[in-house]
Amino acid sequence: MRPVSRPLRTLGPPLLLGLLAACGPVAVEPGRARSAIVGGTAITSDPNVYLLMIRGDNGQGSTCTATLIAPRTLITAAHCVDPNILGAGAVTLVASNVPDEGQVKYGLNTVKVKETRILPGWTPAISLDNDLALALLESPQDVTPKPWNSSSLAGRGGAPVRVLGYGTTGSNGLGAGLRREVALTVRQLSPELLYLGNGVDKGICHGDSGGPTFLTFEDGVERLVGVHSFTVTEDCLDGADTRVDAYASFVQQWLADHEDACAANDVCAVGSCASPDPDCVPLGGACNNVFQCLGRQCVSDVQHPQPYCSKTCVTDPDCGAGFTCDPADHVCQRVQLPLVRPLEPCIPGATFCESGTVCTGPAEGNTRCNRPCAQTSDCPNPERCQPGFDGMKICTAPPAIVIAAATLAAPAAPGCSTGLGLAPFLLIAIVLRRR
Repeated sequence: MRPVSRPLRTLGPPLLLGLLAACGPVAVEPGRARSAIVGGTAITSDPNVYLLMIRGDNGQGSTCTATLIAPRTLITAAHCVDPNILGAGAVTLVASNVPDEGQVKYGLNTVKVKETRILPGWTPAISLDNDLALALLESPQDVTPKPWNSSSLAGRGGAPVRVLGYGTTGSNGLGAGLRREVALTVRQLSPELLYLGNGVDKGICHGDSGGPTFLTFEDGVERLVGVHSFTVTEDCLDGADTRVDAYASFVQQWLADHEDACAANDVCAVGSCASPDPDCVPLGGACNNVFQCLGRQCVSDVQHPQPYCSKTCVTDPDCGAGFTCDPADHVCQRVQLPLVRPLEPCIPGATFCESGTVCTGPAEGNTRCNRPCAQTSDCPNPERCQPGFDGMKICTAPPAIVIAAATLAAPAAPGCSTGLGLAPFLLIAIVLRRR
């Protein structure tokens, strides 16, 4: 998409990240520009990153970037597929994973988009919130889809990421149409956005819209964590992605509706598969969302706060060993242990201590529901933080101090009382006589 000719205010409203023009000029909202990788290098790797070519029924056109996350599914930005952005009533979308736009041969190395779905709440006339969309290709691709991240990115600020796109190399509008990458860090996180750009010489720019930000996790797997959305400066050194983890259920519902559920796509198949679906978490296994569970239930309870996969039920036999049917919610829950109140005797593994207490004590077989602690300041005065027999620290009362009986320094003289005797009375008499 051609760069916007009107001047843009530095640090003004966000600028939509479309790509350099492919089919002529495109109408753009005042104060916004569409957005390429700035400071990066051209690459031929990452065939699951696609060039998305868009044409409106009014003759207007543009290009964007998208990522293949399932055999027929591309994820991109909402403003890339929204006809209103082109001032059109409808758009035709064609995708290709060639590393250079000059290699595109329509009908030979391209594939048409059959259907799109925009994230609910996308209202560009009001804000750039919810700038995410999915596209269904007419045929499966002979390319390994990119894993995408559905778990929270909380605490990932400052993490190194790899950023890709087909856009321009700066506000001059040059260099679009090549797949490029650049190394950046997650500058900041908000609940829905991931901020990028080093403010000096690297960032996302005109035409990278819908492109991916990849992060390598502790398991060594690189996953898609963000989709390029906007830039706030014309030099493209300060921009942001839409976080995919914030809208994981939107993506998973699409995959459940449109993709082969038996494939590795972060959705557990509800039907039969020729081989076990690698995305399915077993009953009772830890889950983050319902799409990981065959029964489409991810629940927790007081005794098991870590969510686990479940299913609906009517009676206990519907659940199987180790589970009971919760009569209130009609979902299977783990068997609940007998409850024990604080400071009452308990049996580790056979009872459950209430009010956040834990079952431990000074010795095995001598256990109560005690208050856990890390240090003495966690305990009410005068209790102290002490380890139990199993190493778990608990608040304990200080040991009682036995008061010893008083003893005399020497035995009393014969005939003399060890009490006060007559001395006090004689003193009183003397005082009264003087008065």
